[in-house]
Amino acid sequence: MAKSKLKPLIEAIIAMPIVLPPSVIGFYILIIFAPDSILGKFGEDNFNISLLFSFWGLVLASVIYQVFPLFMGNKPLSKGGFWKVLIKKWF
Repeated sequence: MAKSKLKPLIEAIIAMPIVLPPSVIGFYILIIFAPDSILGKFGEDNFNISLLFSFWGLVLASVIYQVFPLFMGNKPLSKGGFWKVLIKKWF
């Protein structure tokens, strides 16, 4: 049984690039970093950067889609994956 109710949610977010096609991940990234979203406003107000349709947005999307799932490994969190120690300390 999970110690935290957030553990399945974190596991699902980490696994999203593995399960969803690139177009869906890109759509979610567009929504999350849109200028009228919380993260989009934060980036523009504090760092004067807009990630939509820019080089750094492309880099961020590539990292999310290609590199981030590698940290999960081939084991789910419940079986001792890379994030197990991190999740155990936080939750």
